[in-house]
Amino acid sequence: MMMMNNILLIEDDPVSQLFLKKLLEKEGYKVDVANEAREGISKAGSSNYQYAFVDLVLPGMMNGVEVIKKLRLILPKSKIIAYSGFSDVDITERVTHAGANSFLSKPFNKKQLMDVMIVEN
Repeated sequence: MMMMNNILLIEDDPVSQLFLKKLLEKEGYKVDVANEAREGISKAGSSNYQYAFVDLVLPGMMNGVEVIKKLRLILPKSKIIAYSGFSDVDITERVTHAGANSFLSKPFNKKQLMDVMIVEN
């Protein structure tokens, strides 16, 4: 059974981690944080998540698009929301093709975040 208030956050920046974790917890979600791609994929395999938030710029061998492809296989029913401070014209298409439901450009605010979650719910 899927927990309907469980979020996986894959984010390596401590400031962004804290901001998103606190914001989502205030909305009633339980947030598990992973600092890098492999840790996020490992956590995804050990729990069910309603949402996975994936920063596209991550340390290590895998980028966010590769992480999204793996998460989509592990969490077929979860909503995957990709985000990044870097964007180009085809980023939304690339992350959608990889399996993400939405893309947000940083910086984004609480309303933008909640809107994309509501749309995807």
